[in-house]
Amino acid sequence: MRLQFDHGLPDHSDYQRELNLRKGIASVTFKIGDIQYNRDIFASAVNHVLVVRLTASEPGAISFTARLSRRPFEGEIKHSHDRLLTMEGSCGADGIRYASVLMSCIKGGTCRTVGNYMDIRGADAVTLILAAQTSFRFMDPRAEAIRQAESAASLTYEQLREAHILDHSALFDRVSLNLSSEEAFNEACREKTTSERLRLYKQGGEDPLLEAIFYQYGRYLLIASSRPGSLPANLQGIWNESFTPPWESDYHLNINLQMNYWIAETGNLSECHSPLFDFLDRLA
Repeated sequence: MRLQFDHGLPDHSDYQRELNLRKGIASVTFKIGDIQYNRDIFASAVNHVLVVRLTASEPGAISFTARLSRRPFEGEIKHSHDRLLTMEGSCGADGIRYASVLMSCIKGGTCRTVGNYMDIRGADAVTLILAAQTSFRFMDPRAEAIRQAESAASLTYEQLREAHILDHSALFDRVSLNLSSEEAFNEACREKTTSERLRLYKQGGEDPLLEAIFYQYGRYLLIASSRPGSLPANLQGIWNESFTPPWESDYHLNINLQMNYWIAETGNLSECHSPLFDFLDRLA
């Protein structure tokens, strides 16, 4: 899913990106002129969709185009109505067939499909819902992806978000880790950006809170990539950005696959371990 905005190259300020490990929500905020734009993204294991929420501090300020793309391995783009785009294709000759579906729910403004694009103009708020399936599990992946997208679209954004947070935090909140009891030092660390803290840490600075964050980040990655009923976590992760990732992002049984799960039991994430055992049963 690619989004293209009409901001041009104006003066912008207060740009900030954040990943809330406990809630499993990534956020982007920035200002253009006097308008603040907000974007929240999460992948819901409850509703089997990726959700993108776009809001602004003023009504009618959101305009952009959205499209589905797998370049250089483009699939066939179709649209059933003005708020639904689908992309279908296969992974090589006689390969797994896939389908992805993008659906928009807008407040104010207009939405229409033009060719391979979804065009949204003058909206107050937009919720984008992305569903994807393959023939590994479904004979008709397009029909199943549409069903999942429509099911999610029948809920409000608040309902989708709350269900996701409850599901994700139920796993994440099982473990807390505090490596420093010096509150003044901890507060000084929190006031710095993650990039700044990483730079200082590489220079030999102490930051036990950063070490705790990285431990929790490892748990977050397993929660986000290995749930009951799914395939196990692979070499580059299901959320990697490439269509041709290193080592094909496959399963190396010599050590790499096992390493992905070293944190499962010590991190109190036994449910996330089950995809590995299911995978081993199928191999046997």
